[in-house]
Amino acid sequence: MRQSILIYVLAALAASWGGARGATASQERTPVPSSSGAAAVAAQDPSTPARASTPQARPVSLFHGLEHGARPYRLDEQLDALDLALEDQSGGAATRSAGLINPALRPQSPERYRVNLATGTGTLERVWVQEAAANHSRPLLVVFHRFGVSELDAMVTTRYFEEARRRQWYVIAPRSLGQFHFSSLTSQIHTKRAIDWALQNFDIDATRIYAVGFSMGGGAALNYAARNLDATQARFAAVASLSGLLDHEHAYANEIVETRDLYDDVFGNGAPGSANPWLMLRAGLFRLDNSLQITPGTDLARNLAHTNVHLFRSNGDIPYITVQHDVLAAHLAALPLSSGQKSAAVSSYVGHSWDSVDERLVCDWLRQFQLATPSTARTLADQDGAYYHFELEQDAPGTFSPFTWALDLPNNAVALTDTENVERITVRTTSAGLSATSTLQVTLAAADGLADEVVLQNWPLPPLAVSRDGSPSAAWTHDALGQRLTLHEFDPAAHVWQIQP
Repeated sequence: MRQSILIYVLAALAASWGGARGATASQERTPVPSSSGAAAVAAQDPSTPARASTPQARPVSLFHGLEHGARPYRLDEQLDALDLALEDQSGGAATRSAGLINPALRPQSPERYRVNLATGTGTLERVWVQEAAANHSRPLLVVFHRFGVSELDAMVTTRYFEEARRRQWYVIAPRSLGQFHFSSLTSQIHTKRAIDWALQNFDIDATRIYAVGFSMGGGAALNYAARNLDATQARFAAVASLSGLLDHEHAYANEIVETRDLYDDVFGNGAPGSANPWLMLRAGLFRLDNSLQITPGTDLARNLAHTNVHLFRSNGDIPYITVQHDVLAAHLAALPLSSGQKSAAVSSYVGHSWDSVDERLVCDWLRQFQLATPSTARTLADQDGAYYHFELEQDAPGTFSPFTWALDLPNNAVALTDTENVERITVRTTSAGLSATSTLQVTLAAADGLADEVVLQNWPLPPLAVSRDGSPSAAWTHDALGQRLTLHEFDPAAHVWQIQP
C-alpha cells in the first residue's frame, strides 16, 4: 500500500513539474547542427521548437552549467526525503522493490512516475518511467543524464519525454547509481536492472531500444552499448551521444581539481591521484596517448562497429570533449567489418549543454533503426562474460581480451581467431544457428602464443569422429549431462577441426 502511495505521489510531482516546464518550452530555441561531412544528419524540421544559446565563454569543465544551484534539483530533494520517510515508516520495505501501479489506480496513460529498484549492489536504482499509450509492441528510449545531476535531467532540461510521448515510445531515465557515476561497472549493473525491469513490465519491441545521452551520459550510453553484447539480452539498436565523455584518463588530466576528486572517489580510494587507470579505461571507449591517438588495443569503441551511432558536439564545447569526439568519429568511420551506420554533426553553439541539439532531430534519426546481430566481428572483452553467441573466460583479469569471430551458417562453420588473453570460449551452438546434427567445422588461431579451449554447447551425443587438420584427434571430451563437447587445442597456430555427429 505504501509503495502504491509513493509511486502515486511521485507521478503527481512529475506531472506538476512537467506542466510547469511545458509552459515555457515553446519559448526556447535550439540551433540546427551544421553538417560535418557526408555522414552528417539532414537539417531539422523547421517546425521543430528550438533553443538559442546565450553568448558565453567557452566552458572548460564538466561542472559547466551547474554553478547556479542546478545540482541537486529541488524535486530530487523532495523525492529523496519522501523515500526516506516512507522507508522509515515501513522498516525499509517501501523502497526495496518496485512494481507497476495497480491498473485500477493508474491515471490515464501514458503516465510518468518514478520507481525504486533493488539491484543487488546495496544501493537502490531510481528510474523515471513514462508509459506509451499503445496496445502493441513499442520502442523504448533510454535517456542517460549528464554529470552532476540525477535522472531528473531528462525531464528538467530536455524534451525527450515529450518526444517519446508524441511517438508512442516508452521512455526510462535511470540514475545509473549516482550523479557522478562515470560509467563505472556498478553503474552499468544499475542501468541493466532498469532496462530489464522495463522489458519485464511493458510490451517493448526489443529490436528498437534506443539510447541518448549527454556529456557523462553520452559516454555512458556508448560504453554500455560496447560492453553489453550478449545476443540473448537487451542491446541498443542505435545510440545518439551528445558531447560524450569518452576517455576518462584524458578527462582526469584536463579537468579541474573538484572533478578529479570525484574520479578518485569512484575509481580509487578517495585519496588524490588514487583513481585506477584500468577501471577508468574499461568505463570509456579508448585511451589517448600523448599525441592524441588511440593507444592500440584499448579501443572498446571497436565493439560499436555493428551499432548505429550518431555523435553530436558543438563548436564551442569543452576543448578536451571536442578532441575525444573527433577522435571517436574518425575511428568509427574506419572500423573494419562495420555494419552499423556512423554519423557525426557539429552545431554552432557555445557551451556544454543539452541545448546544442534538438530532441526531435535526434529521435527522428533513432527511429530509422532496428537491432541486427552480425555474423562476424572483432570483439574486445574487458571481463569474463557473454559476447554475442560466445561466453569468454580470460587467462588473466584486469586487461582486455580481443578475439575475432565469424559464423558461416550455410557451411555449418565457426572461426575463432586472433585471440589474446583467452583461456576458454564457449559457443552457444543453437543460438548461433549452428547444427549439432551435421558436420561442424571449427577454425582456431591464437595471436598471443597461448592455445584456447573451445566448448560447444547443446551437443547431446558424443561425436562419431573428430579430426584436426584432416587427421583423427582424441583431444576432446564430451559431457553428456551438460551436453557439452570440448575441444582441447594445445597449439596457438591456425588449426581446422571437423566434428562429425
